[in-house]
Amino acid sequence: MTIEEYMSVCPEWAEQHREAWEELIRARWLRQDEEFAAVSRRNMENRGTGGTHCAGNRDYTRFKGKKVAEAPPGVVLHDAQIYDMMRTKQKPNPALPQPQYYGNAKAAKEDYCDMVKSRHPEVYDPLSIPVDEESLVLSGHGRPHGRFPWLNKAVKPTHSTSYTRLKHTLTADSPQPRPRPARPPAYDPDFEAAFEACNEAYQQAAAQWNRQNTAYMSYISGVAGGVVRNPAGFVGARSKPLSGITDPLIAEAMALREGVVFARLRGFTRVLMEVDCLEIVNPWDSRWFSRSCCAYNPRN
Repeated sequence: MTIEEYMSVCPEWAEQHREAWEELIRARWLRQDEEFAAVSRRNMENRGTGGTHCAGNRDYTRFKGKKVAEAPPGVVLHDAQIYDMMRTKQKPNPALPQPQYYGNAKAAKEDYCDMVKSRHPEVYDPLSIPVDEESLVLSGHGRPHGRFPWLNKAVKPTHSTSYTRLKHTLTADSPQPRPRPARPPAYDPDFEAAFEACNEAYQQAAAQWNRQNTAYMSYISGVAGGVVRNPAGFVGARSKPLSGITDPLIAEAMALREGVVFARLRGFTRVLMEVDCLEIVNPWDSRWFSRSCCAYNPRN
């Protein structure tokens, strides 16, 4: 739908705030809000497009009640049969083998049936008997992510049938659970080599930048120098490099500051500072009221 079609059916409660209603439509329904659209796409990918069951808005308990009520008189439906109906697609793809299940339900069902038959050879159809909780736990390797792969919410788990406890009761002759499927590597096997090559190139580039930066900083370094005189003549002199100072005004202010520091170190009490930069004299005269960065240095 377009923005005009949405605005044509504006609800009564939004009539007095049509601007807000239009912004809501643009941001949420037309997905013009990039942040909301990204979250919506992520949620849609997590939900998938194939569904998880054919029970509609019913949970397992309500779906079970519906199937039991529809069953012919004298027919007993067990939980495994009802759950199998719930996870079987009602409109399967005719080009694929039948029946078709939602998600991983087919593999979980086969694991459960194989475990029941191996533990109870006399059972022909594991779905037509009450649920064997021990076989269910062993076939699903417990409750990964807090749920059974098969018959989830159809069976209430008990503490005495945990996967760890059942494994310790198995003997060499007992049917063993099917091993977990091998997981693909979490990253590309060539990632380590690629990372090492990239890191080495980065280290070389960083070392080169440090050398260039050191040379540049030494090139742009200024020098603060001054001479001390009295009526009798020369008293002393001082010079100090100013690393990294590129602004001439800052360099002049730092030179003035170094002259004041030198006078204090030598114990001079009556000092007349002479500079050849008027832009430093003016901040010096107003150093107690100026907020200039140049006034801060002489004030200290």
